[in-house]
Amino acid sequence: MQHQELVNYLQHTGKDPTRLIFEDELTGLYNRRYLHHYLQSRVKWAELAQTPLTLLMMDLDHFKQINDNYGHQTGDDALIWLSTFLRKTAGKTGLPIRYAGDEFMILLRNTDKNASLKIGEALVNTINGTPFAAQGGREKLKLTISLGVATAPEDARNGKTLIQQADTALYSAKRNGRNQVVNAGEVRPADVFAKTAIFQLKEVQIVGRGRQLSLVADALKK
Repeated sequence: MQHQELVNYLQHTGKDPTRLIFEDELTGLYNRRYLHHYLQSRVKWAELAQTPLTLLMMDLDHFKQINDNYGHQTGDDALIWLSTFLRKTAGKTGLPIRYAGDEFMILLRNTDKNASLKIGEALVNTINGTPFAAQGGREKLKLTISLGVATAPEDARNGKTLIQQADTALYSAKRNGRNQVVNAGEVRPADVFAKTAIFQLKEVQIVGRGRQLSLVADALKK
């Protein structure tokens, strides 16, 4: 389908074509592109001392097992199910985002670390206490999430670092048992060496060594 044909089709079916740019097709949440656009163009990083910005980053624990045991349709249903809780948690001022796969985020404006940790803990407890109806409701599954919390300017002074800090906190939550919230400011460096090393490798620019650095990063991921 050509671009103009697609636009005409979407307009005819009552959908705004521009939503495709910033909206996740499966869940209807904001997508990764929108998050990066927002952090680059809407946030005044030098003025966050009085208006902190917090990123909650989470994913479904053992999501691969859901796909393997029940099929990808059930996996998609689980992601849609989770997205409904993110919308409620984000409210009118937060931004619920599907970042990639089963990774989700909530960007909380004018929300400090303490308040954000409470919001994250409430979300983890809600998911933990709400069974997911799989297979058309024939089976109830107990799903859990792991969640990392990072706040600017406390933990980061730009969008890239804010995402990395939240991702590192999420990584720590999963390494330490899952189904929990971790504060980026309290992560022990030794616990997240592999994750931080991967971030640092991405910043290294050595002519002729791109493949070697990529192999090192892959080894750290494994």
